[in-house]
Amino acid sequence: MARRSRTATSDQSTVLAVPEQRILFELDDVNDEKHLSKANDAIGLRVKAGQLSLLSRKIFNILVFHAQQQQTPGQGAPADFPGSEQYYWVPLNEVAKDANYNSKDVDVLKRAITELAAVRVIQETQTLWRTEGLIASALIHVPNKRGRGHESILGFMFPPGVQELLLQPSHYTKLSLFYQGQFRSGVSLALYELTLRYLGNPSKLTRREPWQWWFSCLSGTPIDPESPPEYKYFKSRTLKRAMDEVNALTNIRIGLIEHKKGRTVQDLQFTVEPSDRIPQLEDTGPVIDVDLLKRLMKFGVRDTEAIDLIGTYGHATVTANLELTEKRMRSNGLAKLKTPRAYLKHAIRDNYAASEELEKSQDQAPQAQMTPMEKLRISFIAARTAKVGSDFNRMSQEEQAALIEQFEQTERFTALPETVKTKFKQGERTPLWENSLWSWLSTLWYEEPTTEDLIDFAAEQVTQKK
Repeated sequence: MARRSRTATSDQSTVLAVPEQRILFELDDVNDEKHLSKANDAIGLRVKAGQLSLLSRKIFNILVFHAQQQQTPGQGAPADFPGSEQYYWVPLNEVAKDANYNSKDVDVLKRAITELAAVRVIQETQTLWRTEGLIASALIHVPNKRGRGHESILGFMFPPGVQELLLQPSHYTKLSLFYQGQFRSGVSLALYELTLRYLGNPSKLTRREPWQWWFSCLSGTPIDPESPPEYKYFKSRTLKRAMDEVNALTNIRIGLIEHKKGRTVQDLQFTVEPSDRIPQLEDTGPVIDVDLLKRLMKFGVRDTEAIDLIGTYGHATVTANLELTEKRMRSNGLAKLKTPRAYLKHAIRDNYAASEELEKSQDQAPQAQMTPMEKLRISFIAARTAKVGSDFNRMSQEEQAALIEQFEQTERFTALPETVKTKFKQGERTPLWENSLWSWLSTLWYEEPTTEDLIDFAAEQVTQKK
């Protein structure tokens, strides 16, 4: 479990290698008839206002697919709705199925569609600059009668410029609704679309753009000038995870090229090549746990954002850190959290529960909702945290003191009970204090474990048991 290193190819760029995938079956074995031809100019749109989440990205592609299939609006329109012939229509349950949304909570779908209506994007080509919304209008028609043949249908229309771009693309990339259904992160889906577009390039390279451009396109959010992102966090917490997901779930393999000026990363580019074989896929997608969504929403987390959190970090990690935050708020011996929503998101992202408390909380979580990979990740984090503690104890007192000073400025330290802090000032390092420090150092020193890391760890465990 050595710390991650980067291989420099020149003074100007760094290539981040991607792990070899475990091959399970041929690409031709995938049976999928639902493809859309997405205009290249509609891929990589930069969001000017609003936000694109995993669910809203999926729904938008589904609407494009059905509009391309129908070509002209008005097909299947309800007769009792004036002006219905101006809309494209699709059964709402078909939208939910194609998005792999298996909850009966229609409100979440409504808010994801509303999210699309609120998003404004910028389209830039060599000859055109345009800002426009993604959809102009949407409505759900609920029939008076119930039962088979009487189901709710979704009507939608695109702005004129967007409709012309989507329905009659001159240059397009063929996207599969099956593949998009596998993604658990909106960033991963966006990265897949952007890189797939360049698969046919002789150079096997995407366009080269400033990393802030990639951040905006992939995250689906505009950059806040008052609080701009930092590249190192974008890379470790977002980009690497998305690359792992694209390489694990799709028919392409991608790698990252960092173009630097001195030691500072300025531009990014991706290598992209076809993968003849892909890992085993199941047409299931993420399960939307409405109860967990509602618990997250009590902290002010939007439902579409909550879906991304659950999909990105896993049900087990989100649940563990949610319980940790709820326990933190109930404690009378701790200072009141100023922003519980921000604390919760940081806890999930940095996995505050990656300590002895994590294992305890996972014992209480429904095991059926934990995948083998989630369980393996928990074991990996626990083992790595223990190694971090051992490395720390071998450091000089000066090195330890410098790290402890940094630790005392973090939310993780603030969350500790006052009795624990007092005992440390008196010279006693309690297990809870040590676990919190080791866990924080683990996120400081290491990046998120990749699929390759977890598989190698599992192989080590098997070898040690022999």
